[in-house]
Amino acid sequence: MREIITIIINNIKIIGTYHFNKPEFRHLKQRKDQNVCTALILFNFGEVPRSGHGNFSARIGDAIACSNSIVFRFDLPGLGDTKGNTQFLLNDLYKKIENKYYQEIGVEIVRHIHLEFGFNKIFIGGLCGGAITALFVASKLPSLIKGL
Repeated sequence: MREIITIIINNIKIIGTYHFNKPEFRHLKQRKDQNVCTALILFNFGEVPRSGHGNFSARIGDAIACSNSIVFRFDLPGLGDTKGNTQFLLNDLYKKIENKYYQEIGVEIVRHIHLEFGFNKIFIGGLCGGAITALFVASKLPSLIKGL
């Protein structure tokens, strides 16, 4: 199952999707005190929206949710459904990603998911630019991120 999620970080409305396999996981805030579930957060694959090429991210989310984990896929600012500055060329986007362009917003997304929903195990990842962003985010949150 999938639901759209919106979170506000630094006055930016971040649009995402979360995957779950049990109806009781539909209302994430109810999970806050249970602290038993694992979350995976996937970042955009470069300029591609959160669904990924050929819905690859969506399929990853569905498959991993079958193991009682919850998967979040977020569009970072300027990508997909999240508004933001995209006044640069595609080649410049990758240079920006390599220079930690999405690191701070990624850190804030992870903190928000941890504080708001109480997950005790958070993994992050992505492909291409999403993997680079995940590495930078993990370097800022070594005690919170359990793996890449």
